[in-house]
Amino acid sequence: MPAYRTPETNPYLAASAGSISSIVGITPSLLAFPLDSTSSRAHIRPNNLGLSPYREGASHMSYFCHQVSYTKEAWARLMQNPQDRLEAVRAPIEKLGGKIHTSFFVFGAFDVLAITEFPDNISAAAISIAFAAGGAVANIQTTLLLTAAQAVEALRKAGTCGYRSITQDSASGISVGR
Repeated sequence: MPAYRTPETNPYLAASAGSISSIVGITPSLLAFPLDSTSSRAHIRPNNLGLSPYREGASHMSYFCHQVSYTKEAWARLMQNPQDRLEAVRAPIEKLGGKIHTSFFVFGAFDVLAITEFPDNISAAAISIAFAAGGAVANIQTTLLLTAAQAVEALRKAGTCGYRSITQDSASGISVGR
């Protein structure tokens, strides 16, 4: 197993491995990707899931990654009555204005990974809370995903916001080291 996939070397896995049941968190995150062009239009293309951040006539919706761990009782019931739970969660997601793009059973700290789109963070939080409150989920982590074009725009905005680090010398613009 690569080093970044072990709780000993990855603080996110270490935190989730010992986390309290039914914790719901929304964590904005930038995906690691190489910027091979300074043009944001160069990064506007469907990814391997067929998702495109800009569609003709479509309203803007944000992508989310939901990582879910089942309880022991939920696993026992699924073994007694094997089923794909995707259809069970599709209607509540759609009722909140969301859409499921794909889902997978996974090995590791979580049991299920789903990629969804929601019109806003509140709706994504609402489905995460509903999942956590249902009793079959031991742990859920919901992460806001940015497309490469959105990340480039965030980088541009970060460069113009005027933030100065406390470790930066105000007179010279040089970072102060320890």
